[in-house]
Amino acid sequence: MAKKILMISQTVFPPDIRLEKEIRTLNKAGYEICVVCNQYEKNRNPHFETHKIERVNAIFSSKKLNKIFNFPIFFNPRYLFKIFRVIVSFRPNYIHCHDLPMVPFGIIFSRLFHLPLVFDMHENYPEALKEFQKKGIINFLFKNYRFAKFLELICLKFSNRVIVVIEENKNRLIKMGYESSNIFVVSNTIDFENFLPDKNIDDNFNYEFKDKPIILYTGTVSADRDLLTAINAVKYFPELGIDADMIIIGDGDVRAYLIEHTEKSGLNNRIKFISWPGHRVIPKFIEKAKICMIPQPNNDAINTTIPHKLFEYMYMSKPVIVSDAIPIKRIVDETLSGVSFKSRDSYDFALKIKSLFENKIDYGANGRGAVLRKYNWQREARQLLNLYKSFNNFN
Repeated sequence: MAKKILMISQTVFPPDIRLEKEIRTLNKAGYEICVVCNQYEKNRNPHFETHKIERVNAIFSSKKLNKIFNFPIFFNPRYLFKIFRVIVSFRPNYIHCHDLPMVPFGIIFSRLFHLPLVFDMHENYPEALKEFQKKGIINFLFKNYRFAKFLELICLKFSNRVIVVIEENKNRLIKMGYESSNIFVVSNTIDFENFLPDKNIDDNFNYEFKDKPIILYTGTVSADRDLLTAINAVKYFPELGIDADMIIIGDGDVRAYLIEHTEKSGLNNRIKFISWPGHRVIPKFIEKAKICMIPQPNNDAINTTIPHKLFEYMYMSKPVIVSDAIPIKRIVDETLSGVSFKSRDSYDFALKIKSLFENKIDYGANGRGAVLRKYNWQREARQLLNLYKSFNNFN
C-alpha cells in the first residue's frame, strides 16, 4: 500500500514551483499526496496532476476579506477543522509543512495522531519578515519577526526532519543546536522536464526593446528584491558606453512605486515593466535577454536561501549579474556564470554590466554546464526521497 503524505501550505496552490516539483517526485516514487492550501477567490480551483487538493474555502466575494478570515495562524479554526477532516479521511503517514507559519498546525496534529513531521523551510522566515519591514498593528501582531524567531525555535524542537534550500541555512540551524543528520538540503534547482516554453507561443511574440540588448529580471516585484538599485544603475549607462535596456517582469507591492520612480527619473524610455505572464512564458523572455539579474542584497534573509531564477537563467545560457549575497555569489563565482556587484550600489551594478559586455568569458555556457552537471532537480530529488526513506525506523 502506498505511503501517504499530507502537505500543508499557506499559499493558493497551484502555482508553486517548489511544491510542484516535490509532489511530482514523491508521486513518481509511489507516495500519495494530499495538499491542504488556501483559497482567496470563490470557486477558483486550479488543477494539478497526481494529487488531491483540499482548500480552506473562500467565503466572501472580497479577496481581501478572505485573506483575513483564512489567515493561516495556528489557532485559525478554519484551518484546524479542514486539516482534522483531511487527516481523518486521507489517513496520512506523514505531515509535511511548507514554511514556518504552517508548522504549528503540523505540531498539533503530528502529536495528536502520532505522525512524523517535516518542516520544509523555503526561506529564513523570521529574517524575511524583518526585511519586509511592514508596518501596522496587524503586521506587528501576526508578522512580527521577533516572535517568528521564537516560534522557529519551538518548531525546530518538535520537527522530526527539516528541509532547507541551501547549505548556508543548514549551517545556521546546526549552530542553533539542531541535529545535522535530520537536516536535508533540497535546493531550488531547475526541473528539466517541466521548465519548458509554452509551445503555443510564437517565437516572434511581442516583447519590448527588440533593437537593443536586454537586461532582464523575472519574479516578484517587492522591496526586498531591491530592484531600485538596478533601475538607478541605468542612468549611468550612457557615460559608461552601455547601449542596453531593462525589462522587469512580475507583480508585487512596489511595482507601482518603481514605475513612478522610473518615469520621474526620465528612464522610462530605457526600462519597461511587464505583468507576470505565467511561468510557462518566462523561458521565451529569458531566451531573448542578453543578461539576467538578481539584485537582492546581502542580508540574513537572502544569505540563507537561493532563488529558482538563478538556475533558470543559467540553464538558458545567460550571463548573470547578482549581488554579493553569500550563497548566490558563491555559486556564480564557483561556476563562472557571471559577476557580482556590491549590494545597493547602483554605480557598481552599472560597472559590472559593462564588464559582462566586454569580457570574453563565456559565462552563459559555463552556467548551463553547471546546471546540467550539478544544479538540477534530478539530483535534488534524491535528497527528498532519502529524507522519506530515513523514516523507515520511525517510532
